[in-house]
Formats: sequence, C-alpha cells, structure tokens
Amino acid sequence: MYNMSRDTYACDKCGFEEKWDAHDDHRGDIWECEYCGEHFCTACFVKEAGQEAFDRMLRETDHVLCAKHYKEGVFEK
Repeated sequence: MYNMSRDTYACDKCGFEEKWDAHDDHRGDIWECEYCGEHFCTACFVKEAGQEAFDRMLRETDHVLCAKHYKEGVFEK
C-alpha cells in the first residue's frame, strides 16, 4: 500500500513501511507483485516461500511476484 502523505510503501502482509528505494537490514526491500499488485517486503516473501525461491525469482525470471503467485507459477503457464 502506498501512503501518499509520507511517500512510503507498506508491506501488505506485516505492515513494514519504507520509501520505495530504501533498504532495511532486517525486513529487506519493498516489492510489488506484477500479477496482483500486492506490496510485500523481502522478509515476508522469504518467510512464506524461502530464500532459495526469492533468489531464484530475481535471478531466473523476468517477473517480481508475491510468494503466493510465485509458488503458483502464474507466468509459467
């Protein structure tokens, strides 16, 4: 979710909030699923799908997806 008054984005899972290009050493970065538009932090993706899946998504695909849609393989069909 985007907070216009603070110019920040929030993880739709845990509520962690930061500027788009910022980085947090604990929660990581904020991402947006290209399929459903959900915002998520690196930590929430890793918690749900694992670090290996996160690394594979960034390294081997052309899409950024939330953990749910990554696991479903929405762009692989």
